[in-house]
Amino acid sequence: MINDTHNNSGLNLAYCRIFFCMSILESGMSLFYSGDDDYLNVANIDDENESVDIVDDEVEDEDEDEALQEADDDDDDDEGDDDDDDDDDDDDDDDDDDDDDDDDDDEFYYLDTFNFLSIEDSVSSDDEISPLIPTTKAGKRGRPRGSTSKTTVVEDNRSSEMSTKQKMKNLTAEQLKSVPCCILLCLVGLMISDIITAREDFSTFTKHEKSQFVLDWLRSHSCLETDGKMLYTFIIGTTKVCLGAWLMVLGIPKSTFYAVRNRFLNGEQKLDNCGKKKGSMTFKAVNALSWLESFSRQYAEKLPNTLKMHLPPCLTKGYVHDIYMQECIDQDMEAISKSHFLLLWRTSLSHVAIPKRSRFSKCDKCTLIKIELSKCKDKARRQQLLKKREGHLQQQNAERRKYYKHCSKAKKYPEKYMSIIIDAMDQNKTMLPHFLYVGKYVSGMWKLKVNLVGVIVHGIGIYGFFDIFQWSHGSNLTISVLIHTFMMMESLPPTFYLQMDNCAGQNKNRFVLGFLCLLIELGIFEKVKVSFLMVGHTHEDIDQVFSRFSNYLSKHAVATLEKMLTAFENCYQPSPIGIKTSQVYDFSQNLEIDNISGHSKPHVFKIQKDSSGKAKMFYKKWSTDKEWQETTGNILKNTNIKNLAKIPPDFSSIDTNRLKPDIEKAKKYFKRTEDKDWWDKFLEEIEDNNLEYEDEELDIIQQLLSKKKPIASEQNVQQEDGNELSDEDKPIEPVIIGKKLKKKSGERAKLTIGQMILVDCRLYAGEWPQVGQILSIDENSLEVHWFKGSKTSSWTPCTRQVKGEKGKREPWTDKVSHEEVKSQGFVLTPGKCLPKVIKELIDKYC
Repeated sequence: MINDTHNNSGLNLAYCRIFFCMSILESGMSLFYSGDDDYLNVANIDDENESVDIVDDEVEDEDEDEALQEADDDDDDDEGDDDDDDDDDDDDDDDDDDDDDDDDDDEFYYLDTFNFLSIEDSVSSDDEISPLIPTTKAGKRGRPRGSTSKTTVVEDNRSSEMSTKQKMKNLTAEQLKSVPCCILLCLVGLMISDIITAREDFSTFTKHEKSQFVLDWLRSHSCLETDGKMLYTFIIGTTKVCLGAWLMVLGIPKSTFYAVRNRFLNGEQKLDNCGKKKGSMTFKAVNALSWLESFSRQYAEKLPNTLKMHLPPCLTKGYVHDIYMQECIDQDMEAISKSHFLLLWRTSLSHVAIPKRSRFSKCDKCTLIKIELSKCKDKARRQQLLKKREGHLQQQNAERRKYYKHCSKAKKYPEKYMSIIIDAMDQNKTMLPHFLYVGKYVSGMWKLKVNLVGVIVHGIGIYGFFDIFQWSHGSNLTISVLIHTFMMMESLPPTFYLQMDNCAGQNKNRFVLGFLCLLIELGIFEKVKVSFLMVGHTHEDIDQVFSRFSNYLSKHAVATLEKMLTAFENCYQPSPIGIKTSQVYDFSQNLEIDNISGHSKPHVFKIQKDSSGKAKMFYKKWSTDKEWQETTGNILKNTNIKNLAKIPPDFSSIDTNRLKPDIEKAKKYFKRTEDKDWWDKFLEEIEDNNLEYEDEELDIIQQLLSKKKPIASEQNVQQEDGNELSDEDKPIEPVIIGKKLKKKSGERAKLTIGQMILVDCRLYAGEWPQVGQILSIDENSLEVHWFKGSKTSSWTPCTRQVKGEKGKREPWTDKVSHEEVKSQGFVLTPGKCLPKVIKELIDKYC
């Protein structure tokens, strides 16, 4: 019996050959059928049929693996129960009673079946099988006892193909020696050390290197015979083996070998390293992912309670893919399919979502457009709605980019600019005590409400102001938070950018605007620009801080207000500063402010001094609008303020009758005694209305003036401000610009081809400045060649991709009307920069 217990390879080989001869005598078959000596050539490959002779066919044949598996099953089972499946054999009932002396029959069956399968598979069609296999008088095939029919073997072999191949791959070197690879049993004669060495050396190669190894082997171990056949030699260690043994030892798939052999026969000497690494992406997939990330940064909002980002609800994933496809067409880039695009979205950007519903503020326009699109069936109407949606998204993106520009300027030039964003967090997340695990009692208990107002001073720090609703949450609280933030700064630069939520009760009201005018008239700032994001699109970087804080609270219990401040400081990097609000100033009673109306529509306000030293307010509907409009009158009536009165805290909003008993019951959930002591002291002070807070009288205005950054030459600054304000502070700026254009219309003859002009083209409303060179002039329009650059950098001609022609570019030209021209003709400086007069004109429209 051939099994793993044989240690002597020579004895194994002798036994196997004896059994093989016995099988030939029993079946009446001839080894040298048809007199073809190729059956003895273990490495002879037929080039015409591109198939291997009998030995190679034995390696390729799937039936061989099945026969080997059946033989292994026979060896493992002493009772010979594998014959239960052979329904056609008359001796099946006697197999259960077989003794160990039946092993000889099993061995004979093992080798004879293997030989039968090899001869059968060496023939190309079923019609050619019958001459090779001896038959009985009844026309049946002569098979030794225990063998199965061809149909049964083939069907069983196909059903267990995958399992057999997997087992063959997992064979150890010792087990591999017991596998009959061919009629010469090459594997039996190999040394175990040679098998292990060959396997280890081959396993160090990469997939490409393994294929190249096979190709190099075929080149160096092959020769062409006189009959035109290619003869190959395969060696393991120092022993020649058949192709099947060589493949099994090295673990080379047959499909790989024959694919490489075909390329060898085609004359190839080096294989290309084709394909991609597992997990890698194609170039167009990387571009698609980069585009989606950029799209998300432009249009998605950072939520205050989660790390997810939400795109506007009017969008759909299909529409986002349509935008991507259109941009790929415009830029002549290769795009990926919609299914691949959505797969990248799910796997790489799963935090970016388009919510069906949200408890946060929604944009009414987005919602209406989405509802109309879901109901609209008319193509023309749908196109109108899609254009409205596209314009709406571009507008909110432009407002967000303007805010990012202010942040960048403050970080890059802190001595000139300061940028602040202020917002309040959801109160449901900050109630005390905060437990990590919510039980039935804890979820229904009365808790202390805590308010958090977050402030980011870009490039400097993050601050959180906490209170327990002892003051009204209106404009006085917002102004006081700004004052406390100013007081923590070392100095205040000339320009102040303020970003706030579009909320009239706390931010967008006459008291906040009046306070900002006060800062200008007192000379604390020279220019203040306050911006409000679109309603429903107001989530920014401050909401990202709130999101991290909310995530931190979901993993940590907080019992007291002091620990709430500590938790806020530990939730984000760089670490924020937690502040317990102790002073709120009464600006609404101390400032004499005129009434204001119509201020709910504009989204941008600018405040500067006029020639008389008064604070003058300008406004624009959107930051992309080129011209500022001036308000009528001055909102601030009097600036004679020395000491601002403080608002005393009022704790009547805290219901101690409900809070105290619930806290007493919840004390068993407190881990530390200090938390219980804090609540006892806090409730006692609340009942006595004796909670400590700072009531020290401070001259806030004087302290703010001391924070003003010193300027080298006040006279020069005032002169520059006067020149700038003389252009921007005109009540009807568009009318004045219109008059200048009319005056210039009589001088249009002075515009000549080749001159540079400053243009405000409606087609590119989001781009500024717009500079081009005149190519042609007619009565109604001018043809310009656009240039690219900035106010402080050099300018170069623009080109664009020629549609439909990959790799070709053309000058970027457009027709503009005379009304869109904002300057006389000029020439660039020797350094290709804008002249000073054009730079001043650009500032006028910013």
